[in-house]
Amino acid sequence: MKTIRAAALVLFLASLGAAIANAQAANSCVYQYSFVNPKGIDSFGFCLTAYGTLASLQSPLGAEHLDPANPLEGFEIYDLSDSVPVDLTVLPGFSVTQGPSSVTQPKSSGKLPIIFTYSGGNISNVDTITISATPIDKSVTFTMTVGKYVFQFNAGEGPVERAAGLLVDGSSTNVFANSEYAAFSYNPAGHGVMLSGSGCEPPKKTNCGESTGSVAQSYYGQKAVIANGFFFTAGPSTDVFTYRVF
Repeated sequence: MKTIRAAALVLFLASLGAAIANAQAANSCVYQYSFVNPKGIDSFGFCLTAYGTLASLQSPLGAEHLDPANPLEGFEIYDLSDSVPVDLTVLPGFSVTQGPSSVTQPKSSGKLPIIFTYSGGNISNVDTITISATPIDKSVTFTMTVGKYVFQFNAGEGPVERAAGLLVDGSSTNVFANSEYAAFSYNPAGHGVMLSGSGCEPPKKTNCGESTGSVAQSYYGQKAVIANGFFFTAGPSTDVFTYRVF
């Protein structure tokens, strides 16, 4: 009996180790971008996973604001009507329903913007994420387009949610808060990170405005900031989410 239990424990630990290794591989750094002010101040950098989510967010360079061991950052799109299959969850290391079907860098490798496209697989439309940065503002922007869903008599709608489990300056005692239009976390003795969003409803891009910001006490087990957008599949919906380090 002891031999069986010992063998079971070894198998459990091996499977747990494999799961942790897979999670770390999923949200590891693949696309690195760094910006250094010629005056030597306000350096800023971030790194993206293979899924187009943040694996690292730093400013100044060397001051990490995500958990370096298992960064929680990504998005969820889900249809509240349950009428069209456009649901998509991309939180590498925690929950991923589909990887990108393509990655393009129009201005050549290593330069922004970089575009991640999701199509086929678990979703029946085409979603794109275009990532850019404004170094002077120490910000990185994710422009997310949920494509038009073409199917007889069906149209879906629901939230587009972007979230990050922030660990500003590597501190677990940061202050989390939100205004009506943004959510943020800051170290009273150091830096802060703000997540904000905005969007427009299709098909004529009307009702444009800033999205709501909130704080979740336990989002996949972490305290997180969240920005909420919206999509309606009668036409392409666009939501813009921006992280800014201050």
